[in-house]
Amino acid sequence: NKMWRNSLISDVYEPGSTFKLLTTAIALEEGAATPNSTYNCTGSVNVAGQTIHCWRTGRPHGHQNLQEAVGNSCNPVFVQLATKVGIDKFYDHLGTFGITGTTGIDFPGETTALLQGKEDAGPVGLATIGFGQGIAVTPIQLITAVCSFGNEGKLMKPRLVKELKDSDGNTVKTFDTEVVRQTVSKETADEMCEIMSFVVDSGGGGTFKIDGYNVGGKTGTANKPKAGKYSDETYSSCIAMAPM
Repeated sequence: NKMWRNSLISDVYEPGSTFKLLTTAIALEEGAATPNSTYNCTGSVNVAGQTIHCWRTGRPHGHQNLQEAVGNSCNPVFVQLATKVGIDKFYDHLGTFGITGTTGIDFPGETTALLQGKEDAGPVGLATIGFGQGIAVTPIQLITAVCSFGNEGKLMKPRLVKELKDSDGNTVKTFDTEVVRQTVSKETADEMCEIMSFVVDSGGGGTFKIDGYNVGGKTGTANKPKAGKYSDETYSSCIAMAPM
C-alpha cells in the first residue's frame, strides 16, 4: 500500500483560493452573478454575527467587477456569491463537479473530500467553503473539476495511460476518453476560461505566463488546521490550464 500511495490521489488539503473558480462557476450557472456584476470590498463582511476578513487587511479592494474580484482573490465577494446561491444548490453543484465522490482515476487508493454536512455547515460554513476553507479535497478532484471549463463544461474521467505500444511501436491497446457529465453550460465554461486568462494576464497569476502560450489559472493559499483551529502555517498552491 505504501508503494502505491500517491498524495495527489490519496491525500486531501484545503485548497484555499483555487476553489474560488468553482464558486464563481456555480454563481454564474445559477444566475447569482454575471461577468458584469460589480462588488465593493470594504475589507470584511459579516455573516451570522461573525466577521470574515479579506486577505488584504487594511487595504480593501473597493469597487470591482466579477473578473477583477477573481483576479484580486477577494474573500468577501466569494462569501456573497456562495450565500446568494444558497447551501442546497451550492452542495448540489459540488456533487456535479465530483467533489462529493471520487474521480474514478485508474490508480488505487483514491480518497474522497472532507466536506461538512449541510446541517452542520450553516451560513458561516457555507461562506468559508465559498473561498476554499473548511473543505478539503484531493488535488485530482480539483483539477478534474476545473478542467471541465476547458472542455465546454464536460467533466472528463481522468486517465494515466492513453495507449500501450509493443517493442516495435505498434499500438496494442488504447484507453478512450470518457465524459462523465456536464458540470456547467458551455456559456459558463467559456466565461470561466476568460476569467482564468484574466487572472494570469492582469491578476495575481502573472508567474504562470509562458511565452507562446495562452495560460489561465488561479493561485491559492489556505491556513493549515491544527488542534481544532487554524494556524499561521499555510498551504500554497496553484492550478492552471493551457492553451486557453
